[in-house]
Amino acid sequence: MSLLLGAGHMARLKRLAQDFFSASSGTAIDGRTPDIGAAWVASSGTWIIDSSGARNNGTNADAIITINVGRTDYDASVHLTSGISSASLFAGLIVRGDSDGRAILVEIESDDDIAAYTRTSLGAYTVISSVAFNFTSGNDYVLRVTCQSSNFQVFVNGTSQFEFVSDFVGTSGPRVGMRMDTQGAGTSAYLFDRFEVDP
Repeated sequence: MSLLLGAGHMARLKRLAQDFFSASSGTAIDGRTPDIGAAWVASSGTWIIDSSGARNNGTNADAIITINVGRTDYDASVHLTSGISSASLFAGLIVRGDSDGRAILVEIESDDDIAAYTRTSLGAYTVISSVAFNFTSGNDYVLRVTCQSSNFQVFVNGTSQFEFVSDFVGTSGPRVGMRMDTQGAGTSAYLFDRFEVDP
């Protein structure tokens, strides 16, 4: 996003968070300061950096790691690569997360859809909206979610997939990050890279 300052000059707003996960393989991400932004906090899972990005080093069904970007509107994106073929691979972005674990999740699912969910503090998920999507194992996907008040729009590889409205957390949730559910499929199920959050 840019602001017009006058006389044709543009000023870009400061990026809220960024991590290209360029540290040494095996580096723990929990507690690590990213390229831009506050330190990562893992609420579940064991997140590490490897030679190709970030991943959860385990088979957690609900591995989540987030950054505090403050109570604001933003545009969040992440590059996802699926490492194996499975009927049960889910990975995506946590947005509007709060300190109690409530959040909205938008993810790409290997059973051929993209879905948005609410997440309660007890870890229960409820579908908000979903669309069919032709998932292919090994492909790279850029998942992007724009959050403007209670209005959300979801893109994959630059193409709008769907929009939805949710007041589940409102604008009070300052945390944004990544979530992976391997369903026991193994540590290489997904790689995350180029995590970016812009105002």
